[in-house]
This record gives sequence, structure tokens and C-alpha cells, in this order.
Amino acid sequence: MKCVLPTAITLTLLAGVAAPCTGQSPDPQAGPFAVSQPTEIVNFTAHMLASNELAPTVVAPGEVGAFGDANVELQVVRDGLGNITSATARFDVTVAGCTPSSNLILAHIHQGGPAINGPVRVDSGLTVPAPIPMAPVGSASFSRSGLTVPLSIAAALIADPAAFYFDVHTALSPQGVARGQLKKTCAASATVLCVNASRFKVEVSWRVPPQGTSGAGIAVPQTTDTGQFYFFTSNNIELVIKVVDGTAFNGKYWVFYGALTNVEYTITVTDTQTGAVKTYFNPFGNLASVADTAAF
Repeated sequence: MKCVLPTAITLTLLAGVAAPCTGQSPDPQAGPFAVSQPTEIVNFTAHMLASNELAPTVVAPGEVGAFGDANVELQVVRDGLGNITSATARFDVTVAGCTPSSNLILAHIHQGGPAINGPVRVDSGLTVPAPIPMAPVGSASFSRSGLTVPLSIAAALIADPAAFYFDVHTALSPQGVARGQLKKTCAASATVLCVNASRFKVEVSWRVPPQGTSGAGIAVPQTTDTGQFYFFTSNNIELVIKVVDGTAFNGKYWVFYGALTNVEYTITVTDTQTGAVKTYFNPFGNLASVADTAAF
């Protein structure tokens, strides 16, 4: 029996590395054959306040009421082993409450908790020679994309965003005018519903065993806390789902859903801030609704 080596292994042998003759193609998820996965998007937000700045940082008297919001979109590519091979970021930032005659000069992601003045890890590209004016009312907005993120920092951000903060600087408060810790938020898509201030991510998969069909539910946002999913056509809504803040009553976030279908489906709800996940399974032929007042 003749043993035929796959092309990739033959090339390895030519390089002087021994390889076993198995007659099988190499595993694309292992070793040098690891392949890239689709781009993964992770969203973060930070609410910034001048009062969050720490000594020795000094905020100018006219800017002690400064505030703002930073939205960060991190795009990472992983190989077949899950290792991050590239990472870039987009910043969308709004700052207000500053002196109208001042300028926005710098903005960064720093590594450090709320009681630490930490080093810059991701720079926005804003510079002192090319500031953003804050006239006439002391506010400014800007967006920057394609920002390089070190691979180790990208992994650390995903693992523990609270260990990083966003800080903005003005000409009058060059050490920092407002800062806030980062936290994960939901990234909406055709199949992902983001609810409750984008803290919770809701996804639905469905299956019809007699027909051998399956798929992902299509999300239709309705309010900040509520959305719908359809499986087959957009005029045929199958599920209505909401996640509400019930912490004032029992310290929990509540998940409610109403079913308009007896199709088999699985609802997956993820708390993007804690990583906690709850799933709700409905078997084929069953028609039911659920009120989970101790979900998260």
C-alpha cells in the first residue's frame, strides 16, 4: 500500500523535520496549522467624571464639573487555538462641562483600578498640537478607529475591563479632566438583542425536529429593556423577551419571556459585566412563558 503524504506535510519534510505518515490531513486547529477565526467584537463603556481624578492630578477650577462617556469597540482576531493574533480599537467619546475656551488635547485607556493612576495602554491619537476645540459651550465629541492595541492588553481588557479606565485631558487640565472605569456592554447584531442599558445580551436558537430545520432567532429591539425574535419571517414574531432591574425589590435582575410558538428553542441571556449566563430551553411541541425573578 502506497502512503501519500499531504502537501503541507511534504513541505515540512523538505525543511528537514520528520513527520509521521498517516495518510490523513493535518488538523487545522493544531500547531502550525491553526487558522484564523472571524473577527470578534467586544464593546466597553466608561462614564467619566472630574471627581474620579486622583491626586496629584489637578482639575482646573472651571472644569470640576466635567463629565463624559467613552464607548470602546475592541476588534480581535484569534487563531484556531484561541490566541489573539491582532487587535484594534475604535473610540467614540463625548465630553462636557469644561471651560469653553479650553481644548481637548489627549485621551487614553489607562491600566489601573479606580484608586490608581496607571500607565497609558491605548492611545487615541489626539495630540496637543492638534486639539479639539470645546467652544462655544465647553463640550466636544470625537471618534477614532484603527487604533493599535497590544495583544496582551487586548486579552487583559477582555478578561478584566474594570482594571482599566478611560481618561480625557484638556488644555486647562492637562493631567486629566475626567476619568471612568471601563465595563463590558453588549454588541448588538442581527441575532443579538441588547437590553437594560446594553448590559444583557440575549440570543435564541431554534429547531423543528420533524422538518430537520434549525437556525438563530432574528432580534428586533422594542424598548431599552424589551425585544422580540422571529424565526422564519419578519411578520411572524415567535418570542417577546425583557430583562428588567428588580434590584430595588430583591437584589436581582429579572428575565421574562412570552412565547408565541411551540417550536423547540433555547434562550441564552448573558450578563456582560459579570459573565454570568442563564439558559431557558423549550422542547418541541410545548407552549410556555417564563418569569424568572432571580435570574441574575
